[in-house]
Amino acid sequence: LYQAGADAPGLSPQVKRRAQAVRDALRATDLGDKVKGMQAAFRAAENSALFTTMARVLGEQLVKIFPEHKTAPMAADTARAFLALNDFPRAVEWYYTVAGGATIDTQYEAPTVQLWPVMQLADNASSIPWEPGYLARWQAQNAKHPRGAQRAAVLAALLQALGEPVDRAEFNPPAATGFANPPRAVLARLAQSAQQGRVGETVALAAQASGETNLTAVSPATLGAIVQALRQIGLPDVARRFAVEVALAHAL
Repeated sequence: LYQAGADAPGLSPQVKRRAQAVRDALRATDLGDKVKGMQAAFRAAENSALFTTMARVLGEQLVKIFPEHKTAPMAADTARAFLALNDFPRAVEWYYTVAGGATIDTQYEAPTVQLWPVMQLADNASSIPWEPGYLARWQAQNAKHPRGAQRAAVLAALLQALGEPVDRAEFNPPAATGFANPPRAVLARLAQSAQQGRVGETVALAAQASGETNLTAVSPATLGAIVQALRQIGLPDVARRFAVEVALAHAL
């Protein structure tokens, strides 16, 4: 649909940009052009909370591209895309491509720092070492983002709920505003249900707590409560998967 609609009349500028970027990425035969096309497609989707959708659109092409020097510029985006597609092993390969690049080329330092927290959210097997100082470096970069305060508060809540070893002296962002909260009774019932091990009820209450709004509108406290509840009922992988979805929605 993206390819067919790339030149269709009446499209909004944002949709047209995404459609044309997908078309160019899929049509490119030269590896360098394909890398640039993929990067443009992800940038077109990133600020529209459609990164996961774009990953699905490009997924068939992404599995045919391998980490190497020529594809390093798209490594961070590709790692996130494979996280979106729930393919953690491939995400790790691409993470180490950009992290390895950072050891020899400073242009990859910022992408590595930006990607590292999202990898930690997904990592249930300690495949990515916890790096002291990375969260402080991430926060320094994040402060330039228009929604930096909200993103930092969300990341802190997710990492804490997953039990990651966050040093509060390094990363302790203040509470942020602009989020929606479910009724307190829902969160209270969610916590009680999780403590008592009622799996079906907990999952239903987690869905109710997150509501039908965009994940970027859900408050950090609610997100943390959902992740913690899922872990309590023996669904740690689901908890991490949810945390990654939230992170990608916030363009982390």
